[in-house]
Amino acid sequence: MWTIALAEYPKFLGKKVWISPNDHTEVILIIRWATLEQLKALPQADLPTIEDKFIQLLGESSPIVESAEYQVRKFLHF
Repeated sequence: MWTIALAEYPKFLGKKVWISPNDHTEVILIIRWATLEQLKALPQADLPTIEDKFIQLLGESSPIVESAEYQVRKFLHF
């Protein structure tokens, strides 16, 4: 649900879902954007509507326990 919704916004590059083999309730989402500015331009008012659709599909919400930003480093090849 979230992937389909986020794909509607400019510069969304994709999402990966990692599930812990030891704890299936631990899920890590890797959400990629072309630029940090594009991520921050995501209209916050749209998020509750997307979350409501997610809850309708799964029957429950999943809290975000932690969130962080990372950068992909590009290195010169010698």
